[in-house]
Amino acid sequence: MPQSFGLFQNNFTLNGIVCDDCNQYFGDNLELDLGRDTFEGISRYEHGTRNPKDFKSLGPRSRIRLKIAEGVLKGTFSYLAYSQELNLVTPRPLPQVGFLNKKSLDYSYFLLDEIPDKPELENMGLDCDKNVRAFGDSFEAIENALASKGIYPDFQKEIPLPDKKLEKLLVEFDVNVDSIIRRAIAKIAFNYLAYWQGADFVLQDVFNPVRCYIRNGKQTNTPFVVVRKEGILADEKYQDFRRLIHIVTVNWAQNGFSIISQVSLFNYLSYTVQLAKNFPSEKPDITKGHFFNLGDYKIYELVAR
Repeated sequence: MPQSFGLFQNNFTLNGIVCDDCNQYFGDNLELDLGRDTFEGISRYEHGTRNPKDFKSLGPRSRIRLKIAEGVLKGTFSYLAYSQELNLVTPRPLPQVGFLNKKSLDYSYFLLDEIPDKPELENMGLDCDKNVRAFGDSFEAIENALASKGIYPDFQKEIPLPDKKLEKLLVEFDVNVDSIIRRAIAKIAFNYLAYWQGADFVLQDVFNPVRCYIRNGKQTNTPFVVVRKEGILADEKYQDFRRLIHIVTVNWAQNGFSIISQVSLFNYLSYTVQLAKNFPSEKPDITKGHFFNLGDYKIYELVAR
């Protein structure tokens, strides 16, 4: 488990198995993004694993896009940033414009590089001329983006913003789980297997595909990492309630020939990782599972059912 997701009293550590060059690469290129730019990474600040003051925002470049789902700013796009005033990681508006729907009187918002042409906006029933809302650090950039679409509006002068100290709003998360994040998850799974089975076991050729995927991003026709919403634990499979833990397991697949791992950080999304396909030799008992308790920062063994 990367230290950025908690320091556990009896943490599993690989000694003399991972070379320094690979270790440095993983820290700089995989684990950094996993900690800073994922839903699980943001959760570190919510649950006290990291201090909000340490949050470093990627701004518009982030894999995470937020959309306010209620209130006067419903439909606006945001990114996450540290608020010194609140001492929290909170949404901050992305550069965007909002057009009033003449019938519903709701606003439809567009990021600057996603603004449709004026005729298309008018066909959508949106008013491009009056009471256009604008958010962003550079008003000039917003005006230029609109001018490129032939739009020269009168902007709404005062937007009724909520009291950020008092009002809590429902926010939708749109998260891009790309190859970098999947490789970081696969690394956790592969290291877990290596810890329990040793270097000689995981240095077999059957593990070369996943090893090349983690280290170099070399993909095959079959995805190494599949993302699921269902919980890993039997009593949490389809329930809203989830324990506040990290989970890692490894086992033989149902076909009896492949090795799979399951990983979940903060017990939110579940990742199924294929570590080996068509294992060629004698099949030892590799069944293992642990949860990393974020209440007492101890690791406990799971029992397979």
